[in-house]
Amino acid sequence: MSPAEPVRQPVLGAKKIVNLLAGFARLAPGAVVEPVLLNGAPGARILLDGAVDTVIGFAFEAGRISRVFAVRNPDKLHRLNAAIPLSR
Repeated sequence: MSPAEPVRQPVLGAKKIVNLLAGFARLAPGAVVEPVLLNGAPGARILLDGAVDTVIGFAFEAGRISRVFAVRNPDKLHRLNAAIPLSR
C-alpha cells in the first residue's frame, strides 16, 4: 500500500503502523500535529493550512497504545476548530 492510498482495513503490528505513519510526513510536510484530549483521553489533531484535517484518538491496554482511531469526516470535525467554554 502506498501512503497516498486510503487505509480501509485495520493496520496491525507496531512495524506496519510506524511505516504507515512515516508516509504521512511526506504527504503533508506542512501539517501541524497538536496534542488534545478527546473524550477525556489523549489524542492529537492534525492541522493543514490552519484547519483541522484529522483527529486521532488512542485506546490503551496495559499502559500501551492498543488501537489508533482516525477521523477525517469534516462534518464530525468542525467542532474542533474552536475552544468550547466550560461552565458550572
